[in-house]
Amino acid sequence: MDSGQVAGLTRTRMVRLLDFPVAIAAMVGLVVFSAVGLTAIHDRAWIPAVLAGLLALPCALIVLLNILVETAAILLPWLAAAAVVLSVPLLPIPGVRRWAARIMEQHNVFGMGSGR
Repeated sequence: MDSGQVAGLTRTRMVRLLDFPVAIAAMVGLVVFSAVGLTAIHDRAWIPAVLAGLLALPCALIVLLNILVETAAILLPWLAAAAVVLSVPLLPIPGVRRWAARIMEQHNVFGMGSGR
């Protein structure tokens, strides 16, 4: 197994953490294990509390990862729009205009081809 296959396997496992059923299972696990841990702390049963906390920690990390990815997916178009709006007043500067034209040409922005 070469490094490309290992990277693909790791990427596949990471993408699997973002699946909806996995996220829901992690959220349920977080609620259940947190409730068990808090009940154990209330009863002063420290070993079950620590074990429940150890089980709740991966669930919390998966839930946090899903929240971060979903937030980034929602914010990315808004950040791109804000960058465009804030950069428009700079277009009268020739260097900025050339830079923007080069980006538009490279990335085929707005579906325009370079038919010169």
